[in-house]
Amino acid sequence: MPGSVRSLVLAAVPEWTGIATNHVMRGATVSVNDEQLERVLARYREQRDELEAFQRGMSAISCTATAPRQTVKVTVGNQGELTDLAFPTDAYKRMAPAELAGAILTATREARGKALDAAAELLAPLLPAGLNARDIVEGKADLASYVPGEPPAHDFG
Repeated sequence: MPGSVRSLVLAAVPEWTGIATNHVMRGATVSVNDEQLERVLARYREQRDELEAFQRGMSAISCTATAPRQTVKVTVGNQGELTDLAFPTDAYKRMAPAELAGAILTATREARGKALDAAAELLAPLLPAGLNARDIVEGKADLASYVPGEPPAHDFG
């Protein structure tokens, strides 16, 4: 592998040090052989491809729910936003305004739940063990609790 690629990778990830000895010391000199660098680059490309597929999948999410008696049909996008509202039959004409509003809200909640399930299903394979994808997409997860604290400072001088 050309030296310029190695320099670029090491500059992009300055925390890499002592890769063979598993020590992390910011700013230390690193000896990385081409095989190690190729493995790291391959894993980076794999993760980038996974994230691109996730993003495409998220953009494609569209979920529909239909209220009882087919009074209303609702479609939402990946954020639960209403993208289509249809009245497949004339049943809505016989409903009181409050009843129709309730049917719309109920169908919208159902469609939104399906969209959240779809998003969580796409996200789950990308997460480390112990993280609940549905909690994350609903904004309920305490992500800070999964991030390790700052390591203690070492004097290497």
